[in-house]
Amino acid sequence: MIINVLESELIVGQCDNQMQLINLPYTEGLDFNLQLPNGTQLVSGMRSDLSAKCKLTRIIELLSKLPITDASAWTPYQHNPVFWLLPNLAPEMLTQWVNELHQAFPHCFEHPNGRIFPIGSASLPIAFDAAKTMGSRVDSIVFIAVDSLYFDMPELYRTGQLINADIDEGIRPSEAAIMTKVQVTTAEKTSLGLHVTDVFQDAATQVQLTQSIKRLFTQLTEQDESSLLKQLYFPGDNQTTQDSWLNAYEQLAGKIDQDTQITQTNYYTGNIGAAAGLYNLLHVFNRYKEQALSGVSVQLEVSEERYLGLLRYEWLGCSGEANG
Repeated sequence: MIINVLESELIVGQCDNQMQLINLPYTEGLDFNLQLPNGTQLVSGMRSDLSAKCKLTRIIELLSKLPITDASAWTPYQHNPVFWLLPNLAPEMLTQWVNELHQAFPHCFEHPNGRIFPIGSASLPIAFDAAKTMGSRVDSIVFIAVDSLYFDMPELYRTGQLINADIDEGIRPSEAAIMTKVQVTTAEKTSLGLHVTDVFQDAATQVQLTQSIKRLFTQLTEQDESSLLKQLYFPGDNQTTQDSWLNAYEQLAGKIDQDTQITQTNYYTGNIGAAAGLYNLLHVFNRYKEQALSGVSVQLEVSEERYLGLLRYEWLGCSGEANG
């Protein structure tokens, strides 16, 4: 499957500057300063203009900053299915979220091939598998990803996981809403684009996480024994997750060298939960397009509930051959 990003809207924390966000960390850094009512300063990327009532209300207000609230503004997208990439939601919560999202943005649910993927950042690989099954029936898809860790902060603060004046390591909770229109081509007939060559998926308990990542890495190396991996987009927003892929890293022996780069975008976006997968895709696509990357890239996503997805990318140049 070959994809091309046609247009995007990104909001991460207080920032909605598209060029700044897509080019992080090569542009000005984001503001991660939050002061609690008691005067405590936290490293957090939360907006000051959103509801503190409940997570769904805050999410809807965050989504309303994208060009999806006005039916007339939605006209350019009305013939495209919408793939919603949402936080991990239990069935009863999913029903409530879908009902309220449908009420707030009814025009986004009109296309019969629209889908909802409520399993965090690992929703993206699963959504790609769904896109492949549509074949030529759909030539472009609108992805909408959203999440906020605003209501997780009290527990993160209580358990000492937030960076503050006394703790210099920890999670930087943030929030994000991302919308992007992606052209999808199943046949290799386009002259330019990001070739999604492989999609691997798994699920695991926290105890089994390292073994699950090892399985994904083994599948990756067995699928293609020749190409070196030039870029690894790996999660770093959770110590358990990071330790797990570090413990599984040896499975990539022979596929990496001293020039292989590891990118962890959460260090400059903060922890944006379910929106991280789509942000990473846009980041790697933009870097290829700007000729800042070459060769093979891999994106690993691990959601809160330990769903895993691994994506392998190559860039197709003007001749239709992979560069690098």
